[in-house]
Amino acid sequence: MSGRWSSLLSRLERVQPALPWLSLATGVGGALLMNRTPERAWVVVIAALLAWALLVGLHLWERVLTERARRAGVASLRDRGARFALLLTSQLSVQQALLFPLPFYLRAVTWHVGHVVFLVVYAAALVAALWDPLYAAVTKRALTSFPLFSFAIFAGLAVVLPMLGLSNRLALIVAGAATTVGVPALLWLRAGSRWLRIGAVCAALPAAGLSLVAAPLVPPAPLELVTAAIGTGVVERELVGAGAPLLHPIELYCHTAVKAPLGLHDGLFHVWTRDGKLLDRVALDVRGGRADGFRTWSKKRTPGPGDYRCQVQTASGQVLGGTDAAVRATAPPPAAAPR
Repeated sequence: MSGRWSSLLSRLERVQPALPWLSLATGVGGALLMNRTPERAWVVVIAALLAWALLVGLHLWERVLTERARRAGVASLRDRGARFALLLTSQLSVQQALLFPLPFYLRAVTWHVGHVVFLVVYAAALVAALWDPLYAAVTKRALTSFPLFSFAIFAGLAVVLPMLGLSNRLALIVAGAATTVGVPALLWLRAGSRWLRIGAVCAALPAAGLSLVAAPLVPPAPLELVTAAIGTGVVERELVGAGAPLLHPIELYCHTAVKAPLGLHDGLFHVWTRDGKLLDRVALDVRGGRADGFRTWSKKRTPGPGDYRCQVQTASGQVLGGTDAAVRATAPPPAAAPR
């Protein structure tokens, strides 16, 4: 048996320089060909929960390897093979949690500052998950592996749980809570003192609540704003009177179409502002499943002159996007004729 392990590891060592590139190509190919239907959402949930168990097992095995190497002078081939299998399986779980929701985040992202920060962190986590040497270096330490796994689990669950029927707000709470599942075990394995372990575990407990505080930073995937415009009326569910600027209208209508997964019944809001000041927050009722987006609207009566903005937000403050319109009391003066 040891001869087989030796032969296998020697072959891996010969092709080791090509393994990172092979892993990267496999990950990118899998991202392009992955089945992202709601029926596959459970795969990400399972992968996210499995990731914590694998990470704890990986750190525990590192301790076993260190102890055996100390006693025997070197870790056995079988031990090294077991560690490689744990590392590979955990990497696949993290990749699954990050690659499945990627297109949904890209479609939901806006140029909101928080969304840009989220995408930068997402890109860094994705590079670490796809590039083998970097992933191996990150997972050697709890202080670096914990943020990577936490972010991957949060990003995956925040998208797939709404596909399974949860509201975006509840999905954020569950995803935030799931990021703390492996914290006690990891800290028990790696922390130096008992009080440090207890303090760190207590600090990790409010993560579910903190996920709501940080909600505006997270793109509201799998929701997507398809169209948004402001006009003076709605006829047969279609906006009329859109134009810039609008001259002393009796009413303003904000008309939006929001794309959502089939079965999603989520609470959204039209947030109206004029000249940067909050006017109103109107609750909407959006149902998923329509390919062109679920059309909904709200209105403001007797609007005064000013620059209006209508923004679509979730109950947690996640921004889907918005639209602007200018209301003027009189028509602008005609442009001077060229001489």
